[in-house]
Amino acid sequence: MKERTQLFFPMAALILGVLGLIARRLLYAAAYDPASALLAGHPLSGVLAALVLLALAGGAVAGWMARRNAFRPETRSGWALAGCLTLAASLAWTLLTTEPKMTGALGLGWRGLGWLAAACLIVTGGCRMTGKRPPFLLHLPVCLFWLIHMINQYQTWSGTPQLQSYLYEMLGCMGLMLYAYYIAARSAGEECLSQSRGVGIAAVPLCLMALAWTVYPWLYLGGAAWVLLDLPQPGELLPPKEKEKRNP
Repeated sequence: MKERTQLFFPMAALILGVLGLIARRLLYAAAYDPASALLAGHPLSGVLAALVLLALAGGAVAGWMARRNAFRPETRSGWALAGCLTLAASLAWTLLTTEPKMTGALGLGWRGLGWLAAACLIVTGGCRMTGKRPPFLLHLPVCLFWLIHMINQYQTWSGTPQLQSYLYEMLGCMGLMLYAYYIAARSAGEECLSQSRGVGIAAVPLCLMALAWTVYPWLYLGGAAWVLLDLPQPGELLPPKEKEKRNP
């Protein structure tokens, strides 16, 4: 896969996300009524729906194009370190300034996994900076944090009558959880370049769209930066036998 193609999808995801962020801010500025939430039928709602479909399609195409490639071998990466530290800082700031939506064990789990994920990201960034493959267990708390973050939001989301009020946060969070899962699978020895790259490309614009109206802006901004700065890159083409195993 050519370098130009590798850069196309991250840049397209970033542009889509910025356009979606602007469109969603304009929608709330033009069609938001505190008494009845978003007014139905505004043209920007259609624009946002199209951008979401483009984000999902872009992720699917990026994953499809990478399906016959192996991961590029681990090398020293300052960008990967920056991505890991950015998400770690975003997690720490969110935990210090925002209360969990749920009380009891779920709230404590949200905080505990958040701090553990931030610490693991710092260690992961150090591994990436030295060119070493991070141990599988370092990615597990990050994946579990996004899962418990979704569970913490469930009560709020389910009580909101308008899907577009929480759709972007939900999809962005799902994308980050799956991205962390596939990165963990890679560290465990699985070849899942197409899945991790496709999910990451789709997650970036969705996270940026979520920024327009959320109580966790730093969380989604940090997640998008983490994916963009540490997105897996395709390496050599797989041998024919490996292609057949992957694409029966």
